[in-house]
Amino acid sequence: MDASKKSTKDTNIKLYNYLREGKPMRFCYKYSRKNWDDGGSAALPTGLNEPAIIFRGLQAELFKNHADIGIEFHAEFNPLPLPTIALMLTILEYGIESWRDGVYNADHAFTEKLYHSRYTEHLKQVNEWAALNEEVCIKIRSSMFKRILRLGNIQLNTGNIVGVALSNEARDRARAEMATRTGETDSENEG
Repeated sequence: MDASKKSTKDTNIKLYNYLREGKPMRFCYKYSRKNWDDGGSAALPTGLNEPAIIFRGLQAELFKNHADIGIEFHAEFNPLPLPTIALMLTILEYGIESWRDGVYNADHAFTEKLYHSRYTEHLKQVNEWAALNEEVCIKIRSSMFKRILRLGNIQLNTGNIVGVALSNEARDRARAEMATRTGETDSENEG
């Protein structure tokens, strides 16, 4: 291995170890490049559960355009659900683990066997974080959702989105209809 490749590999291993330090690990925080450049000494970690890469990942996979699931069911993603954040942190951890030896390991797989326990730990972490101040956490998670939309240049026009909520008229009709039903049999008036 020539010196430049060894130097790159050593730098990658150093970054891998840096990102995995702490509890929660550093990769779970919002971090700027300057924190890495100075060895992380410039500032303590801030922005727990808000690393920018999770917003980019969600935008790319669930919020590409108005036909995507994240837009169609936007009410389910605003505020960003805690299990979604935990899953994204688990996927991020998988990506970091793929570089454990300083070079990308394409054979490293994201499997339930390897990552279920990691997901469970991340879910505990985000639930504990949310419980610290529920009102503020909801606002942060709502801001996360809005950031994902901005990354994709998505403007929500809820009037054109199908299946996410009842109009007032539909809600009133359904309420009136349910008042005449018991819901106990399939043989109620089928119209």
